Amino acid sequence: MLVYFIPKVSAVNLDTLQKRGLDYIIPVIKREPAQVATSSGPDGSSGVIFTYTDEGLKLDGIKWTDLKSNGVWIGYNPQSNKIEKQLKRETQLGGHQTLLSNGELWNVPVLRLLGSDDDTPLPRKLEYDGEKWIEGNVKDEYQELFEKSCKMWDDFITGGKSDITLSDGWDVAGDALCLNYRLSKMEISIMGLFDSQSASKSALAVIDYPAWDEYVKKKLNTTQSNIPSLPDGDKD
Repeated sequence: MLVYFIPKVSAVNLDTLQKRGLDYIIPVIKREPAQVATSSGPDGSSGVIFTYTDEGLKLDGIKWTDLKSNGVWIGYNPQSNKIEKQLKRETQLGGHQTLLSNGELWNVPVLRLLGSDDDTPLPRKLEYDGEKWIEGNVKDEYQELFEKSCKMWDDFITGGKSDITLSDGWDVAGDALCLNYRLSKMEISIMGLFDSQSASKSALAVIDYPAWDEYVKKKLNTTQSNIPSLPDGDKD
């Protein structure tokens, strides 16, 4: 269960959410959230508690975090079940099912596919030259993340010789997860989706490491299967 509280308002609408920087939680088919006015929010003031999750406004067990920067509180019940399904974006980028720290599998999108340096499932620009459509660069809103994922791959393949840090990789993994789910890195932190292991697995998913791992295993199996076995009498 993931809920939000905005103090000193009597109702919440789409405009309110956008002004508070919460437009990322709004579904593609825009609708008002389930909400209830309260005279005693987590900070003791009046305001509105609201959610877009299917569970509705069940507030038992909710633990609140004050974002401070935008006057919004985020509430989460650690006992929530199937939160991944509730936060899925209607359209998701292809990725790898990755077990996060709440015990659920989440679809972490691949930003750089196994292959050439510019191979990515991220949307690209298309331009028409009068005769045919020409595929261009990754769309502007994804370009920075794509470039970071390429640096992560370079770091992986060279054994850590680039200037990218482990924390940088976790940051990219968080941003990537937000492409497929209606949350931000604050919600990832509040819900405890990342620990050092799950964040690192997510960072590897971003650079398509599971495909690389499968490729290496197949190559090893092929090599071993091509080694002729010794006759029984020659094994000693």
